[in-house]
Amino acid sequence: MPEYVRVKDKSTGHHYSVIASAFDDSAMTKLKQDAVDVAGNPLPPEFNTPSGQSADPKKENSNG
Repeated sequence: MPEYVRVKDKSTGHHYSVIASAFDDSAMTKLKQDAVDVAGNPLPPEFNTPSGQSADPKKENSNG
């Protein structure tokens, strides 16, 4: 099973797990967080969203 590392994308701020050999320090920052769950599966991405961003409730509740 490949070794994974948890990284932060320098351009988007997203956090995700990549195979260690694919780590690119020009595009990613290595994090000290776990990269896999207890079963050894890569953790899902955590998307960076600007603070205060929310959906428009009128659009979310429209019925067509």
